[in-house]
Amino acid sequence: DVGSNFGQMAILFSNIVGNNGKVFAFEAADFVFEILTKNIIANNKKNIIATFGAVHNIPNYYLFFPEPDFNKFPTYGSFGVDYKNNKGRKVPTITIDSINIQEPISFMKVDIQGGDLFAMQGAINTIEKNKMPILFEYEYLFENEMLHNFQDYVNFVNQVNYKFAKVIDGHNYLILPK
Repeated sequence: DVGSNFGQMAILFSNIVGNNGKVFAFEAADFVFEILTKNIIANNKKNIIATFGAVHNIPNYYLFFPEPDFNKFPTYGSFGVDYKNNKGRKVPTITIDSINIQEPISFMKVDIQGGDLFAMQGAINTIEKNKMPILFEYEYLFENEMLHNFQDYVNFVNQVNYKFAKVIDGHNYLILPK
């Protein structure tokens, strides 16, 4: 669960995988991460492993999480790492591949406000090893702020030998191995 926010999906995934499964939850906003960990404890979810950091394609680097501008977005969950400016709170980067998860991964959800491609690029080995379904978000409103466009996502999907299977609500894309 890359971009776990307050843990809504992580808790749902925890229920689905049961006590014998694990959910890896990642969040880059420190305030939101604090609530995520409290929700995990409040729901007694011992199978969720929460990690603070910006999931990216470069490990051991720093990005910046901007101060929330509630005139721009009305909720904390709408904010993501600022890839262009060096203003805000420093957040360490991690890649999914650098974690070296040994257990089989059955599903991956990525929703990190325009940085979804970076997160998937940092998970290429994990994707090739597990061939799991991936659900990611792409919102055109982030194109002006990001260093990529939708064609870059199409190229990535082809690179990992996946295909687009479904579009949900116009901005969530389910991709599957070919």
